[in-house]
Amino acid sequence: MSPKRDILVFGLLLVGLMFVPALQAAPESAIQSVLEASQAVVGIRAEGAAFAGGDKPQGIVDPGTGQTVIVNNITPIYFKKTGAGVIIDPGGMIVTNAHIVVQGGRITVTLSNGFEIQGKLVHIVPEQDLAFIRVAVPIPLPYLPFSDSDSLEIGHKAYTIGNSTFVKGSLNGGEISGIGRHRDEKTPGGNRTAILQINFSLYRGDSGCPVMDEQGHLIGLVAAAQVTKPDVTFAIPSNIIREIYEEYVRLNGPLEQIPLARTRIS
Repeated sequence: MSPKRDILVFGLLLVGLMFVPALQAAPESAIQSVLEASQAVVGIRAEGAAFAGGDKPQGIVDPGTGQTVIVNNITPIYFKKTGAGVIIDPGGMIVTNAHIVVQGGRITVTLSNGFEIQGKLVHIVPEQDLAFIRVAVPIPLPYLPFSDSDSLEIGHKAYTIGNSTFVKGSLNGGEISGIGRHRDEKTPGGNRTAILQINFSLYRGDSGCPVMDEQGHLIGLVAAAQVTKPDVTFAIPSNIIREIYEEYVRLNGPLEQIPLARTRIS
């Protein structure tokens, strides 16, 4: 075997070993449930433009009116942000992070089968870093049911499906290593889960990925990773996501009654 091929094989083995140990202790049924749930994980691409103005005003002629309009020197700046999302309703509702889609003029959703479809931002909650995107398709989509995040405890098994360019579609297993709670009289027991900490190692593009339990149910949504420490990821609890979505439906009606023009699938 040539030296180059030796290096390539060693590299592939090393990449494989990075992800196997976290799953060795996981029951086969849990892995199967999470793999089936991965059909509800989508890719999100948001593209938009911002404008940077200069200090020197200039006049341009409006072709419609013939009038001269004074404007500053404007330079367009184009951007593209990527991440993941989770289908939470078979009618086409997706939850993702607000920081992925904010100011995104065009949102493209990539389904698990590779189809790309245009999405519409219908609700955004910046203070929770949550955004809801709607897509219209002629058939029900696979979705993740919510689990009760307020019942979670430290040590609870957790899984996610990666969406970064480096390890897209990888299954990552770990456990909840920290729970941030706050007092809430409306919650049974009086404590409310406000943030989850999981010992995952995630990468650029993994924002918006689901955190699932052993049944493949949604317990949280990846929001951020600790850059200075490996294996520290933070997630928005599922109960917060569910309550925001239920309030949206309460104000706008059932999803099937909310009009949305069919969008093209490529």
